Amino acid sequence: MPGFTSYAPAPFGRSFRATPGAEAAILDLVIAPSDGSTPPVSLDLLGVLVTTSNVDVELSARTGEGQILGNLLYNVSNLLNSGSTAGTLLHLLALLAV
Repeated sequence: MPGFTSYAPAPFGRSFRATPGAEAAILDLVIAPSDGSTPPVSLDLLGVLVTTSNVDVELSARTGEGQILGNLLYNVSNLLNSGSTAGTLLHLLALLAV
């Protein structure tokens, strides 16, 4: 099954085609104490103690054939880049509502 690397034509002749192999940083989340002396997460769940070390989560989207979620997140993350218009965003939202 081919992946979705483009959407229906946008208004004003714009198209949303992700370059295969392109990558976009989506999220960089670090959970760590500022002083470094205590664990960042320490939970007592009904007698079960859960303690973690520092947590570093990096989420990126990679485009390509069959990379449906990567293509979607890549395009969504680039919607507000310069050159995008509110009309383009509304058009994509209308496509998702169908």
